[in-house]
Amino acid sequence: MPNTTQAAGDRIIRFPEVVKITGLSRPTIYRRIAAGTFPKQVKLSESAARSAAAGFSLVEVTAWVEAIKVPAAQQPEQGERKNG
Repeated sequence: MPNTTQAAGDRIIRFPEVVKITGLSRPTIYRRIAAGTFPKQVKLSESAARSAAAGFSLVEVTAWVEAIKVPAAQQPEQGERKNG
């Protein structure tokens, strides 16, 4: 039965693709999931095993990437130092 709550154009992506899209390492992604600052995984099987198949919503990961982007006008120019 298809998931009717899934957004149009959304699909489940696996960890290697999430790493590629975000540029984050696997441990960093897990830390951010635990901290509640990264989209949670979607279980792909009924297994309770730690190694059970899981993925991520492409729409949620893409939205997370867009939300953390700093507008070019707010980025320090090359060679500038941050205060502090």
